[in-house]
Amino acid sequence: MTKYVIESEGRVWVLRRLGQRGTIASGSDVGSIREQAFVRLRGYAPCSFRVLGEIREEWQLESNDGEWSRIVTLASGNRTS
Repeated sequence: MTKYVIESEGRVWVLRRLGQRGTIASGSDVGSIREQAFVRLRGYAPCSFRVLGEIREEWQLESNDGEWSRIVTLASGNRTS
């Protein structure tokens, strides 16, 4: 499964493939980048992306015609679905 990350770079949020420097999308707020990830990554299933913000989210897509599923990872490391 290919993994991506949404993280802050100062005042800008970026979407990139985990471990790589290239930017797939960028913007001023995490919500708009999350929405772009849902659309842009659909053709790359199976894949997942994590949002590295105050509340850490992880989203997974098993197939191109499937639905995104969400897992919230709290700062303490506890996970909820």
